[in-house]
Amino acid sequence: MNQDQNDNDDDDDDRSSLLNRMPHCTSFCPNIHFNGHCHCSVLSSMLSTKQDDQSIDIRIECRHTNASILMTDIENLASCNSTINLLELSVKDSNLTHLYNLPSGLYNVQKMFLDNTGIDLETIRESQELLKSLRVLRISNENFTEIQRNLFNGMEELKELSLNKLGMAYINIEAFVSLQDSLTLLELRSNKIRTVPTAVQSLSHLECLDLSGNDIKSVTDGNTGIFSSGLRRLKRLGINTMNCSCEFGKSKFATWLRTHGIKGVQCAMPERFLDKDVSNTAIEEFCEPWPNSNVRIESNLKQPKVIMFDISGTVARESFVEKILQPYFKIAYQVYMDNAWNKQEWQDCLRQLSIVAERDMKAPKIELTKEKSDIIKEATKYIEYCLENNHEPKAFVMFRFLVWFDGYERNKIKTPVYSDVAVTMKRWKMDQNIRLYVLSNGWKEASKKFMSDTSHGDLNAIIDGHFDNSLGSLENVETYIKVANLIQEKPGGDQILFLTKSPQEGKAAQNAGFNVILVLTRTHAVDEAMEICQDIPIARSFTDIEFI
Repeated sequence: MNQDQNDNDDDDDDRSSLLNRMPHCTSFCPNIHFNGHCHCSVLSSMLSTKQDDQSIDIRIECRHTNASILMTDIENLASCNSTINLLELSVKDSNLTHLYNLPSGLYNVQKMFLDNTGIDLETIRESQELLKSLRVLRISNENFTEIQRNLFNGMEELKELSLNKLGMAYINIEAFVSLQDSLTLLELRSNKIRTVPTAVQSLSHLECLDLSGNDIKSVTDGNTGIFSSGLRRLKRLGINTMNCSCEFGKSKFATWLRTHGIKGVQCAMPERFLDKDVSNTAIEEFCEPWPNSNVRIESNLKQPKVIMFDISGTVARESFVEKILQPYFKIAYQVYMDNAWNKQEWQDCLRQLSIVAERDMKAPKIELTKEKSDIIKEATKYIEYCLENNHEPKAFVMFRFLVWFDGYERNKIKTPVYSDVAVTMKRWKMDQNIRLYVLSNGWKEASKKFMSDTSHGDLNAIIDGHFDNSLGSLENVETYIKVANLIQEKPGGDQILFLTKSPQEGKAAQNAGFNVILVLTRTHAVDEAMEICQDIPIARSFTDIEFI
């Protein structure tokens, strides 16, 4: 064997030795898991190849791992006399807080994913030259309040950039200048951005921009200018759903979406446009008149002292309970039973569940003298029995509220309030000094919780009080008289305005001396309402309601 061959064998031995002693990657068979933390795989080539020009391309994916050891191993890859290329790195739920420089072993990396690592942006800035081969960079669940200029200098090959769930509120106008000729996808989801960032204007090759889940309430004409002047290749835009009123349909933003066929922007209101793509909707559709010519808002409605409203179907989507609350309960109630075991309200409710189960001949029983795990199993069987049989005794209903309330407290649930409702309510309260009350068929404590964490923040801050049907049926005149007495306003005149989706409730409130407007978004609901009460005005949304 000649010396060259010996050198080649030594190189392969060094390479094999390094791979075999990496704490995270003790073998290089594809798709093998190591130590329960890291997953290493070969992207191309095979370790057994003995050719000088043959390289090994690898991927490392780690979670809950020792970051310092991992980074040391990556550094060793670069210093080893071998052709091992780390092309993809994914690190999740691992502490990179004290990492000041990325290891030189990343010099060939093309895709990098960092999720909940605590990495500092300066670490990325200091490694710009090292990351010059990067094609995809995805960072999420970190704490970056702002993106400064020149952060991505040296990454001129970057095609896809995702900066999601970072708490980011500010982006420097020159943050993306170095990416203007390369970047095709930019995600800035679920941050704290309040307006369309001017920095995106330089991205002339961008095809997809996602700004959804931010604090962007509307898109102004100036924002539209940012899109139209720079993003000539844009095909898809993700942003919060819009209130697709006639005014919106005529806006420069909607016109730009239609003219350029930009997909992705959807309507939230009115409900007949729910989830409809704006780019496919003509102005005439947004501005078409109501099917019944009698549907209108009185132009001489005086400003009231008090406005009352229900939640479901008036302030929030009527499907909120069915599509959000009920599915959440089904996946969360068992976890709640365990996590809330020592809470008094859960123990009280558990005793009531045991009592009602005992009274039901067909129901599974809950024996409270058993061990915790056994009690939870029996309680789970009883809840499943109630769900399967559509059986809702008071104890079950209370348990469901406990699970929902826990979901709100842990930020697992938000009430999807119509955007026009939140804006209009704040104007009524702050600018016009109108008192606001919830009058609901549901339990008032639930109404309070539902309004405490909405898609537009804590609306209880502007709500003066909550009432429910413990005062009586909302279809009875006497109930409204009781409510008027409680808020110290006399029914009659223009003191109190009641907003509801129910014609029956509206008629009762009207007979008690309240002004009433039916807030309806669906054509069939309008037709049904007109058969019951033709003398009550109807609005599509809160923005239709104006006072003299």
